[in-house]
Amino acid sequence: DLVRSRGLGDVYKRQVATIVVTATYTNAGVTCSGPTSTFTITVNPTPIVDAGADKTICPGQSVTLSATGGVSCSWSPTAFLTGANTCNPVANPPVTTLYTVTVTNAVGCSNTDQVLVQVHVDQALVCNDNVQVSLDPDGQVVVSPDMVLEGTYDNDAFYTVQIFNNQNLPQPNPVTCANVGQTLKVRVRDNCNGNFCWGTIKVEDKLGPELTCDNVTVNCAVTNYTPAYLANVLGIAAANPTA
Repeated sequence: DLVRSRGLGDVYKRQVATIVVTATYTNAGVTCSGPTSTFTITVNPTPIVDAGADKTICPGQSVTLSATGGVSCSWSPTAFLTGANTCNPVANPPVTTLYTVTVTNAVGCSNTDQVLVQVHVDQALVCNDNVQVSLDPDGQVVVSPDMVLEGTYDNDAFYTVQIFNNQNLPQPNPVTCANVGQTLKVRVRDNCNGNFCWGTIKVEDKLGPELTCDNVTVNCAVTNYTPAYLANVLGIAAANPTA
């Protein structure tokens, strides 16, 4: 079996086994032994192949793929791929395509990995109004395209969310506790063709803060134990809980 070595990543080490064979022959109760023979079995490591994260492109665009783990690479399918026998080909498929790469290491062992190149599909955009957005325990939330768009869309990576207040001034994303109770305008824009739609969100906070309190030790001469006195007069920062 191959042995995994923990260190800079998981590396499969080559294993070597030495086999000793002795031939014996038995006839009429008499056993004779011949000379021994020794041979070695070497199990070479299988490469750990990484084709990288999935890719997203607009129609007509191209993207460079990259595979690691060996010394040579072969990709399939080869259509719309420049350099199918290199480890860094350029892909420009017209439709979403799943590529498989076979990587071979220096001792001739191979392994595979896959990477999806997703090509955006143009479609009409419909945004929802009055989307209620509740903050997370940290008091914020990133408004994603999927929260606002009506229907099914290919991938959030193809869209950008922009948030505006009632004066049409841009607002940060994520929204935070500072936006609680506000109704904000939201624009979702298609990064490939520039199409966009408008919607609104209302920011709410239904979760109370999680407080962390630390023990405070004072000498017996102190008679005022209010957090304000301990923190502001005695300089004990732990007197105030943190959220």
